[in-house]
Amino acid sequence: MGKKRKKKERKTGGGHTLYAIVVLLLAIAIFVMSMLLLFHVQTIQIRGNKYVESSTVAKSIQSDKYATNTLYIMVKNALGKIKYPQSVESAKIRMKAPWSIQVTVKEKEAIGCTLIQNEYILFDQDGLVLGKTTVKPEDVLYVEGMQADKVKVNKEFPVKEKRIFRNIVDASESFEQYSVTPDRVLCDGANLTVYIGDICVTLGSGDMELKISQIPDILTKLEGKKGTLDLRYYNELTEIISFKEGEFPKTEEE
Repeated sequence: MGKKRKKKERKTGGGHTLYAIVVLLLAIAIFVMSMLLLFHVQTIQIRGNKYVESSTVAKSIQSDKYATNTLYIMVKNALGKIKYPQSVESAKIRMKAPWSIQVTVKEKEAIGCTLIQNEYILFDQDGLVLGKTTVKPEDVLYVEGMQADKVKVNKEFPVKEKRIFRNIVDASESFEQYSVTPDRVLCDGANLTVYIGDICVTLGSGDMELKISQIPDILTKLEGKKGTLDLRYYNELTEIISFKEGEFPKTEEE
């Protein structure tokens, strides 16, 4: 009788263990499903972007099949594994709700823009195209004369003379530093020319700060005159400056 009782007790104990395992597995499954449903991405709010499209940023965040989960996205971003568009310098993600995230974007700085095929093309100091707009931007230097057949956002601006971007950066900073406000800025390859009132100033390429620093005093002396001020060959060694009264460079339209 004692042996039969022990066998029955063992059988009962095994049944309890199996039941406990099943319950545990069900609990885990319910927890996992709850997590997947609760943290399933429903909204992605993008802010801070001026040039890059919000949809482009969102697409880069949800670039793989697991990126429908907010926790996964948070971890992936923390590990620096999200490949944002090139025009995005950095991005911060915070969870507004288990199913909603907010992305604050910091874009690369636009240093200039130009008009191509009725669109203003914004670019950074390396020549990366940051965006396109039909409205002329007021907070960046507008440069005439830059030409290209195909310009794509997040791609390099296709110009032969890459120095033009460095010259634009230096010129823009120098205009502000020396309180020079050009009416027009034109480029020919890497060379820059600016119009200030009735004076055309040819700057050429390089030494932008040094050349532009001379403009305020010279314009004071040229008050009331019209013509071309040539600073192309002005540098620390030669200091060559010339002025041709009544003469202006020919443009492509002429």
